[in-house]
Parts: sequence; C-alpha cells; structure tokens
Amino acid sequence: MKTKILFTAAIVFCLGIASVQAQISERAYDQHGRIVNGMRRGELTKKEAHRLAKQQKHIRKEMRHAKRDGHLSRAERKRIARDQYQANRKIFRYKHNHASRF
Repeated sequence: MKTKILFTAAIVFCLGIASVQAQISERAYDQHGRIVNGMRRGELTKKEAHRLAKQQKHIRKEMRHAKRDGHLSRAERKRIARDQYQANRKIFRYKHNHASRF
C-alpha cells in the first residue's frame, strides 16, 4: 500500500516538473515566432530583431545550463521566467515603437 502511494506521488511530481519545463519551452517558442512575425510584417528592424534573437539565445543557454543536473530548481525557474517576461516586454516595445523599418 505504501509503495503504491509513494509511486503515485513520484509520478505526479515528475509530471509536474515536466509540465513546467514544457511551459518554459513553449513560451520561448512563442516568443521566437513573434520575432519572426514582426520581421515579416515590418514591425521590427533588423537591428531590433537581432537584439531580440540574441536575448532569446541567452535564455536558451540559461535553460540548458539549468537542466544540466536533470531538473530545474524553483530559483532557476523563477530566473528563467523573469528573463522570459522581460524579453516579452522588450518584443512588445520594439514592435510598437514606430521605428523606421524601410
């Protein structure tokens, strides 16, 4: 009986961690799509897109570094989420700053 409970708890815990990692990856994928879409529509200059892509590369590097030990700690998740939030705001600001794109 105890082993069933512990096994079930372990599975739920692992699924929760996998879910958080999937959310982080999905958010990074969405932000990359917004950058590409902004370039296509002419809302981002090449320089802005390059800066945003560089920021996304830094976030991906940080995620790989955090996953080296096999899991993300709470502090690592918070730091990555904060960086993604800042990147999200920067994408919005660049897309709406009315810079000359032509």
